[in-house]
Formats: sequence, C-alpha cells, structure tokens
Amino acid sequence: MSLEPHSNPTAAPHRWAVIGGGISGLVAAWQLRQLRPDDDVVVYEGSERLGGILGTHRLGDWLVEQAADMFVTDPADAVELCQELGIADQLLATNADKRGALIAFRKRMYRIPEGFSLMAPSAWWPIASTGLLTWRGKLRLLRERFVKPRAGDTDEDFESFAIRRCGQEAYERLIQPLVSGIYTADPRQLSMRATSLKRFVDMESRWGSMTRGVIREALQRRGKQPPTGDAKGRESQVTGARYGMFVAPRDGMQTLIDRLAESLGDAIRLGRRVTRLCRESRDGATRWRVTTDSGTESFDGVIVATQAAGSAALLRETDALLADDLDSIEHASCAVVVLGMKPRETPPPVFGVLVPNVERRPLIAAALTSHKFPGRAPDGGLLVRVFFGGALNPEIMRRSDEELIALAQSELQEVAGIAGPVELTKVVRWADTMPQYHVGHLAKVARIEERANAIDRLVLIGNAFHGVGIPDCVRFGRNAARRLVAGEPVT
Repeated sequence: MSLEPHSNPTAAPHRWAVIGGGISGLVAAWQLRQLRPDDDVVVYEGSERLGGILGTHRLGDWLVEQAADMFVTDPADAVELCQELGIADQLLATNADKRGALIAFRKRMYRIPEGFSLMAPSAWWPIASTGLLTWRGKLRLLRERFVKPRAGDTDEDFESFAIRRCGQEAYERLIQPLVSGIYTADPRQLSMRATSLKRFVDMESRWGSMTRGVIREALQRRGKQPPTGDAKGRESQVTGARYGMFVAPRDGMQTLIDRLAESLGDAIRLGRRVTRLCRESRDGATRWRVTTDSGTESFDGVIVATQAAGSAALLRETDALLADDLDSIEHASCAVVVLGMKPRETPPPVFGVLVPNVERRPLIAAALTSHKFPGRAPDGGLLVRVFFGGALNPEIMRRSDEELIALAQSELQEVAGIAGPVELTKVVRWADTMPQYHVGHLAKVARIEERANAIDRLVLIGNAFHGVGIPDCVRFGRNAARRLVAGEPVT
C-alpha cells in the first residue's frame, strides 16, 4: 500500500473510509482524526451497534460483558488509549484477595501452582507440592530445563511443543486447560509462533529452557540480575501470576466503545453494510468507491477492519488470490452462558475454574466475573460466565438457549460445587468469530500482507492476523491510520 510521492500529512484534506465498527476499526478512525483533523473520515458498520463482539449490558444490578471483561496492561496499548480518551481514572485493578484460578480434575479442584507461568514453572516447590500431578508427572515437568532444544525454526503445534518440553501429564492436566482458557483452539493445530505462546519458543531458543526463561523474564522486570546461590533461593524470588496486570473500566468495556463513538460523532454510519468495494484510477490517482444500500461514495483510501470472511468478500473483485487466503483462515464458535445467582455456599475465592480436555466435559471454563471487579453483581450475588464450544466441540452450538442454560447450571454444580437460586440468565452466541491461528498461519498472513501492500491506499486489519486481545486490536487500529496517512506498507 503506498500513496503518491507527493502525498504528505500537510496536503489538502482527504476522505478516508473505515469499514467495520469493531474496536480495531473505531481506533483506526479515531487515530485518523488525531493525525488529520481536517480530513473527512467515515466509519461504515453493517449492524446497529458498535464494538464488534465487545459489549456491556446493565441488567438491573448485574453488569454483564458479552465478550472480553478485562485487558492486560502490558503491552500498554489499551491503557494508553484510555489515557488519551480521558477514561484512565475509571480503570479498576482486579480484586487482589481473589486472584487465582482452579483446575477441575477427577472430581476435585486444584489451585494452579504458584509461579506457574502458563507453560512453565518458576519455582520447584509449588510443583512438588501440588496434588494435581503424580510424582512421575512432577519430575517430568521439573526436568523441562534439561530437555534439549528443538533444532530449526519451523513452526510447531502447541500440543507437540508442550508434551516435548513438559511431558504428557503436565500438558493434559495443567498446561492445556490454561492455554485453552485463552485460545479455544485445537491444540494439535494451534501455532506456537503465531500466538502469544511464541515467547516460550523464544525462551527455548535463547535460554535452552522455558523454566530458565520465565525466571530471567521476571527478574528482568524487577530490574535484577540472577543472584548466586541454590536454585530454590533463586526461584523463590519469582512468581508467574499475571492477574495483577489486568484492568477493566468501572462500567464495563462499553465505556471504551462509547468514548470512541462520542469522539467520532457523525463520522459513524450504523446499519450501512458495504456491499461492494472497488478501486478506480482518476487523473493518475487511485480512488476507492464504497457502495452500500444507500449509495456509493468515493474515498482517497480505505481501511478494511472486518472479519476475514467479510474482508475476503469485499476484496475479491480487487484481488481474488488475496480473497482466497483470507477465506482460508478458519474460525471457531463459542457460546457464553451468563448466570446471576445467589450461591447457597461460599464460592471458591478465585477468578475462575478451568476444565482439562481429558475430563471429556462440555465445559471449557467458568469465569467468576464478580470476583474480578466490584460492581458486577448485587450484594450476595455471584455473576458467572460459563464457556462452551470452541474448535473441539462445535456441535454444542446446535443446542437451544434453554438447553445451554440447564447445562451450565449442572456443569457448574458438578465441577465447582456452585449452586443456588438463579436470578439472571443470558446466552451469548459467537458463531465463527474466533480466528484459528493454525500452524502455517504466519506464512499465510505474510502472503496476505504482501498482496495487500501492493494495493494503493488500502490497509487490512483485524484479529485474524497478529493477535486477538484488546491491546492487539488497539495497536492494529493505530498503526493502520498512521500507515494510510504516511503511505507505508503494513508489516
């Protein structure tokens, strides 16, 4: 993607189109306004609401998130955006007294060992003392630091990587449920290099071990060098918990969406589904024609911020091969059952419960949302979000709302012992909305970006390429605006 050589930020006003009113598209439009306040920016959103899958519902005394309920502060992209939007003072840290999670295995619940950082331990004693693993499994996991690094730089699937480094038992009982709480993917296809799991690949490459890497990372964050002494003393300085790195707006994620919408004002056009996108050459310059049911408008450049399938449909007329690659990115579905209840017994003081695949249960995880932040439930109430579906259980999406609600209640009671009168129920379905970062994803994205960069005045963004988190989407939106204005390629 490139502008003409004479184009620069001080040139005459331009018209920019942003197709898609999710978080990435809204941030892109907002950033365009910051960079070029005199330019005309139009945001096309096919539905009647903004935010994509993000959204908050105030249902009486319950505050319900329909998708992400918090975001990480490192990387700081989302926090910095909140500062610029003037809502940083509304960000809440997670409740310190309930941080942690449980893994449900063989009708018992086990705390995640202290200092365990998603795929690697930073201390040996919590592993040695957990009841989740047998002694054979513990010893195999603790031997991770002595496992020879894999040669070469080819991509590897998550399951193979985790078993190779940590052993079958630790993978099945501990690592898989933790990672599946983030990526509802098939572990045998999930790419290590295309996801946030790449940091563990880098640890293996740099330090020869994830365990050594986790310790080094934590000590570097604290501004320390590894001290001399025995391993126990060295590792005891490190904890792998990241719960303190998450925040959320006091009134939910809708705050972020609403503030972006307010700043964009009449630039937003709801209910305007783009049916055709084509480029034309006029006086030696590229123009883009955006067609909706309301007519056609012409723009100097366009940012396409829709799901991969939607982007493919819009760009097929421009580049069929690009559209084919976009169409080939698989997506999974998920159902979230929200329960607002009055538990009969005190629920476990944690943020959630994770269920390993080897348990063969329909439940992926249950998030005790009202434990994370205040103001999510009335006094004495517990707000729970129960997750079903994902790449390994697509059939469950065929069940009715009533069936899913009943299943959520029974699973919650059987797995976590949480039961009581239910005052609120809501089912949120996300069909084909979760991009699957399979092995080979990076090569596919490189092809997509190479072809997109060859098209003048076009930027293609979304969560199907380089990350699915809110900070990722914020970064994509900002960079898209900067590159469109500057005429730089997307990388």
